[in-house]
Amino acid sequence: MVDRRLRVIGWSLIVGGLVGLTVLAAAFYAMEYLPDRDAEGRPLPSASPATATATATATEPASPSESAPASSFDDSGLEALEDLTVLGGTDVPAGLYRVIEPVEGDSGVNGGILFDRSCKWGLYEGAERGIDQIAMANVTDGGHPVMRIADGQRAYSQNCGAWALVDEPLPASADLATSIDDGYWAVGIDVAEGTYERLGVVDGDDPDTWCVWTVLESFEPGAATVAQEFDFTGDGPRTVDLADGQVLDSSVCGGWQRVG
Repeated sequence: MVDRRLRVIGWSLIVGGLVGLTVLAAAFYAMEYLPDRDAEGRPLPSASPATATATATATEPASPSESAPASSFDDSGLEALEDLTVLGGTDVPAGLYRVIEPVEGDSGVNGGILFDRSCKWGLYEGAERGIDQIAMANVTDGGHPVMRIADGQRAYSQNCGAWALVDEPLPASADLATSIDDGYWAVGIDVAEGTYERLGVVDGDDPDTWCVWTVLESFEPGAATVAQEFDFTGDGPRTVDLADGQVLDSSVCGGWQRVG
């Protein structure tokens, strides 16, 4: 009987101790984490409201409507055949854009379409993509592509790298290149105006040397073709006259040097 009483007393002490610890823990939580209250049970104001406000202001993200659109975009890192699209006025501000680094494309003619790493870019008239909405479509393996994106137009880019908004007015021709490789070149942005001679030699029996070049009226969508030459024999014209605002797009011509 005595042993039984001792066991009852022992269990009572253990349970009482656990209850006491629980009460102490609840009291500690209330003191540390619950707000102080007045005599009627209402929470008292925080002791440091300024600190709380500053913290909330510093960590609260800006709403999308308050964020200005980025003035650059980059298609690097996409999978083969994927492209990046941006909407003028929403994703990027309207304006003239230029590829930052010279394009080093590869048409993949020896490996098929999956190995085509040429730079491709263009514009759609509106936000939706469709054949009837295409305003401009270009492809090149060199140079510095440019395009003007208007509000509401969707631009796309594949294998071109990073684009950045160009400050206008454009720089003076005296600061621009007078010797260029094959590719897409905007006169007055990257290339100085003048008369240029192609440096490559055409072998009529070797298709890998056949020179093709085009001069466009401008880099604006729908620009007319000023001149287009296909030299398959080596007897074609070796020089071309370029004016500010035009575009020279060439392939397998060996580059160009200003001669006048």
